[in-house]
Amino acid sequence: MTRLIPALTAILSSLLIPCLLLSGCSDEEQKDITIRKKEPEDQTDLKALMSRLRNAVLEDDDETAIPIAKRLFPTQETLALSCVSSGHSASYQSVSKWLEQVKPRKPKDYLRNFPFKSWQTEIVISSMSGEELKEATADTRKKSGFHKEAFRLARSGFLKASTQFHSVEFRKPGDLLGRRFELFVYDPQKKAWKMLGPIWRILKSPQQQLKR
Repeated sequence: MTRLIPALTAILSSLLIPCLLLSGCSDEEQKDITIRKKEPEDQTDLKALMSRLRNAVLEDDDETAIPIAKRLFPTQETLALSCVSSGHSASYQSVSKWLEQVKPRKPKDYLRNFPFKSWQTEIVISSMSGEELKEATADTRKKSGFHKEAFRLARSGFLKASTQFHSVEFRKPGDLLGRRFELFVYDPQKKAWKMLGPIWRILKSPQQQLKR
């Protein structure tokens, strides 16, 4: 019995300390602590976030999947964070207009952007800045996880040099290729990942629109 007393004392102390700390906080500080505790740990971890989304989609867990997919959907702020408007007004306006046109009307529609396959369980993340995409050699382009058009957009100056871009590829273990999701960026203001997507498909006349 005497051996249990120190252990019980330690447990009670660990429970009481957070309570004492919170009791010394203002209402706003307590609210902030509560909010931070509820924030999912994977919000700044793209691989974990996409893994969570994949699992939710394959399990038909719309309650989990839809909020993640909706948060990933690009906005005008995402475009401003990723692309250069000066000298590329035609391309910029085309993508901007597209963003407004394709915004899902129903919550379930956000999941159409993520056609996951159950056998593609391996996740490969590739990351390069706009400047690195622009200056990439032929060998680097070949080995990278980015679509060739991403490099062309960067070389044209349309992608911001200072922005870090990411691609996420889901592969069947052992395969060299899989299903790739393009141009993720992290929005520090919203503290959220956004997927700009393969915007080169939107530009009807790339050679003309990307010309300075």
